[in-house]
Formats: sequence, structure tokens, C-alpha cells
Amino acid sequence: MAFGTHSALFDQADAQVAGGGGITVLCSPGVTPTFTLLSGLHDNQASPATHAMQDTAATAFVGYTLYTDTARTEALAVNDTIILSAFASTPQTIDLYGRAFGDPGNLPAGTYEDTLNVELSW
Repeated sequence: MAFGTHSALFDQADAQVAGGGGITVLCSPGVTPTFTLLSGLHDNQASPATHAMQDTAATAFVGYTLYTDTARTEALAVNDTIILSAFASTPQTIDLYGRAFGDPGNLPAGTYEDTLNVELSW
């Protein structure tokens, strides 16, 4: 998920996983897989967000939260699971949306990154 480039004065920035394409999953017919968000490298480092991106200088964090709806009202918490429908013969897409929360005037310039761990089981 890429939140783009913003000034240090930003308040919120929205993005969608895979630039709007979502995560595509294809399994054998009849299989009902689950997608679980396990954790990020910097979880709980920036309130009110669930996850955080750290700058490359390791001095600051930008918090962000993932959601399952475009309105960003249904947060996907750590260890939350999305159950997909039983597969027929076509791929399914998991759409995830993110919102990053800035700290206007208090963030150093730089590149901020995080890595999330997920589990796809069937």
C-alpha cells in the first residue's frame, strides 16, 4: 500500500492495497480460505493507529490503520480474519483500504515504511 508523497503538515492520507486492485486469491474449487492480518513491524507506535511506518532514520513514526470498507469505518485489527467464499473456478479479491494519520508540523521529512505479516490458510 502506498500512501504517496505528502508534506510534513498532512493530517490524513488514504490509500488502497495494490493501487486499487486488491489482493487476488485463487484456490482449488470447494476450498474456503481465510486471510488473517497477523502483525506489523511497528504496531502500536503511533496512536490512534493500529500500525506504524517508521522513517528510514528510525526517529519517527506515521500511524496507519487498515479497513475492509471504502468509508474506512470497519477497522481490520491485528489477528482479525477475513473468511472468503468457497471457491468455484475464478479468483477472489480482498479489498483493503488504509488511512495514514499525520502529525502536522511534527514529522521529519523522509521515507516511511512498514512490513505487515499476513496468513492465508485453507
